[in-house]
Amino acid sequence: MRCTVLFSGGFDSTACLSWALHRWGRRYVAPVFARYGQRHAEQEFRAAQRIAAAIGVRLRVMSLRMTGPSALTGAGDLDSNSVVVPGRNGSLIRLVASSHWRPTDIVIGACLADAVVFDDCRPDFIASMSAELAPVRVHAPLLGLSKRETLRFAAVHGGLSLLASSWSCYAGLDRPCGDCMACRHRIEPCLCVQPATVTSAGDDVDCSTCGGAVR
Repeated sequence: MRCTVLFSGGFDSTACLSWALHRWGRRYVAPVFARYGQRHAEQEFRAAQRIAAAIGVRLRVMSLRMTGPSALTGAGDLDSNSVVVPGRNGSLIRLVASSHWRPTDIVIGACLADAVVFDDCRPDFIASMSAELAPVRVHAPLLGLSKRETLRFAAVHGGLSLLASSWSCYAGLDRPCGDCMACRHRIEPCLCVQPATVTSAGDDVDCSTCGGAVR
């Protein structure tokens, strides 16, 4: 059993990494960071490094070139359809599946909010990738979850403390911009722009940064 988690150091992939560690154990889980020309690569990479170090696992890195038009890898407003990178998730999953790591399972942080904009974050895409790559299994445990449900999901699988080190902004600045799609999605569960420092788990999850509670 060898599980590879596509790990951007973001909110969703951190929750997925927590799930994978809970399910398979640290010995069998490898987070992989991908550089594909995204403007926020360094911010993501630093977050991924912090989280990997915190849990004591090696962070692997892969690179690929994405050529389709996207504000995420070029210029433009970081909102809605402009941040779509055509073919990104399929390319990442296939690259990992064919790598020398030879995973039996691949985990990706596709979620409900992303599925509205990204066609490669939808159930039919995950099903098609699983069929194409069988017997390698492709998992998307957040597929039907809102951001608030994802926060609770991380709590259940022991990942709340890791979310404080995650990064969600697309802008490539030293601090979250608060305006891009990723920042707005992060505000939904924790009611603040800054990375959430979650202090407790249960029916209510508190964010010590903004003092809000997710209910």
